[in-house]
Amino acid sequence: ERKKISLELFQSRWLRGDISLGKCEMLIADIKTKAEIKEDLAILTNGRRDTGGKLTVRVRVCYPLTQKHIQQEQEEIIVVTKHFPIQDYPDPAEAVPTPTKKSTPVATSTVPTPLPTASTVSAANTPQKTPAPKETTVAAPTPNDDDDDLNPVESMMSNDVLEWALEIVLKEINACKAQKKQVPEELITKQQQIELKLQLLILQIQTGKLSEEQYIQNVSDKIAEEKALARKYMSQKNQEGARFALTRAKIMAKELEG
Repeated sequence: ERKKISLELFQSRWLRGDISLGKCEMLIADIKTKAEIKEDLAILTNGRRDTGGKLTVRVRVCYPLTQKHIQQEQEEIIVVTKHFPIQDYPDPAEAVPTPTKKSTPVATSTVPTPLPTASTVSAANTPQKTPAPKETTVAAPTPNDDDDDLNPVESMMSNDVLEWALEIVLKEINACKAQKKQVPEELITKQQQIELKLQLLILQIQTGKLSEEQYIQNVSDKIAEEKALARKYMSQKNQEGARFALTRAKIMAKELEG
């Protein structure tokens, strides 16, 4: 008779062995009398050290093992036995007729309006000069080379390069949070792009759409592209871009060496 369930979490890695993240255990004694049990389990390493993460486990069965699952619920119900509808009574203000006043004729006097003189007519007909609108000059935007991403996610196709880029982004986000600053939207977007690309790469490998030989060939071709890109940056005196390209090439070369 099993009394507990042991679960272990792994991180899948390409071209390497999986890494164990931790283990957790769940007691299943309540499954004898309940059709469903749910518990948040702490993930432990070496059976003792808490990693800070939790795993939500839900176990369901059609019927409990020993007895029926009876759940008691209490509800308050209000029963109305008699109902007296509201009758439509006339408004007392509308029931009393209001006396009408007799209208008395009011004498009106008409005063002749004088005709405008020639001086007033000429002043009214002369058009007024409207001030000319001021010309506003708008400076044309100058291209900013600093906005170019020297570490673009779109060109990354290596598992280790994606993990390295994700680590850089997470460090920048944690630095902003430590300084109690607002995290830029660009960092959050880049984090989501890297995580999505990692998931798609793992899915392609698991489903067989990307074979090991094809993956190695893609990474080898990408190493040559990164080295050529580094030489281009050096000719343009862009040391930061060359440093990023050489770092990506070294990470991929180390990944293939395994």
